[in-house]
Amino acid sequence: MPVARLTDARSSGFDDQAAACCAESPDASRSGDARRDSRRRVGCPRPIVVALLAASAAGPASAVGSLCTAGEVIVFSCATSRKLVSVCASPDLSPGRGYLQYRFGREGAPEIVLPAQTDQGPSGVLAGTLTFAGGGGAYLRFAAAEYRYVVYSAWIRGSGSRDGVAVEKAGERVNSLRCARPVVSELGPDFFAAAGLAADSGDFNVP
Repeated sequence: MPVARLTDARSSGFDDQAAACCAESPDASRSGDARRDSRRRVGCPRPIVVALLAASAAGPASAVGSLCTAGEVIVFSCATSRKLVSVCASPDLSPGRGYLQYRFGREGAPEIVLPAQTDQGPSGVLAGTLTFAGGGGAYLRFAAAEYRYVVYSAWIRGSGSRDGVAVEKAGERVNSLRCARPVVSELGPDFFAAAGLAADSGDFNVP
């Protein structure tokens, strides 16, 4: 199974992903200030898999089922009653390259796959962040004709973390499924920017 970061608690800033993918260019001959400046210039590598594999040290994803294949990166995955919700990425996902797919169904037999083909890239996928008093979150909105499937991760003060998928039709929510613990989630602004995903101009309220 692909590796990813296991997350049951999140901060509203989602800063841990950025910290995981930043690298310093080693050069012992440089002064301390020069080395710090070098680290800022190197920054985060473009391919998504580099950041996610580095973050995997925080915890194994083996405790969570997934619809992603062994050669893919788990961006999001959880169980909802008897089925799985997964967002899977190609290792080379970056602006203009790779793919990102939403999958729903039983392990080994997904019933919904969006986009349907991996050669379509992350077409029809919009990303958004949530900011509200006492919490925050992030989501991906996948389009299929008149339906929208919104995979989300959020943290709300007093309620804790909330993760799941909401189904919308013609702008109205028609169904929602909450994730059981544990959850694998890499959703956040750093991931969205590194993947080059388009920003969602719509609204989303966490169920």
